[in-house]
Amino acid sequence: MNTAQRMLAGVVLGLCAMGAQAAENADLSVGGLIRPAACNVSLSNNGVVDQGIVKALDLKNSEFTRLDDATLTMNIDCEASMAVAVGLTDARSGSSVSGIPHFITSAYYDGNGFGLGKSGNNKLGSYVIVPKHTATADGKTVTTIWKGASTGWKAYSSNDAMGPAWMHSWSGTSGTSPVNHQNISQELVIKTALNKKADLPNIDSDLPIDGLATFTLRYL
Repeated sequence: MNTAQRMLAGVVLGLCAMGAQAAENADLSVGGLIRPAACNVSLSNNGVVDQGIVKALDLKNSEFTRLDDATLTMNIDCEASMAVAVGLTDARSGSSVSGIPHFITSAYYDGNGFGLGKSGNNKLGSYVIVPKHTATADGKTVTTIWKGASTGWKAYSSNDAMGPAWMHSWSGTSGTSPVNHQNISQELVIKTALNKKADLPNIDSDLPIDGLATFTLRYL
């Protein structure tokens, strides 16, 4: 074997050896998150707002139809005092009816609306979630605050409603920045309206009102 042949043989053998070694190692990754304390969020009445039976005859043909308001209490209970926020997800996203939030109260806009589901391509209606602008935290009255995607924290006014794209938290007895609390109780008013009867499907059988929103805790 000449020198060139010996060199080529050495390269081929070296590649084979490296190929055999490449499968001899495997990585194990262990991850997680150490958190100083945990919190639970709950809603009174198991989070259920039951509007009962709405008669088709009571629906307005060319106007939205308001249903009764309902009040729930959101409670957040933590193992230790800490700053938290709540995010909202509309599980019926895409079914909120444009114009209903503003119809409910002129201060509300479509971005405040949560959907009530669809029947085929027909949207059934919308609801808004209105927090009392103060809450109770550890026995004290505190300010309810919110933060949009491009805004800082602001205090809720009596005319503000929650939005699916917002974060919601609580400051102290003054100020507009989240502070540590252990137990928070927040009153929420649910305001609902149904779509115009002309924009609903033919009501020849029961149409379920099917709104669903998820409250998710965020640790700050």
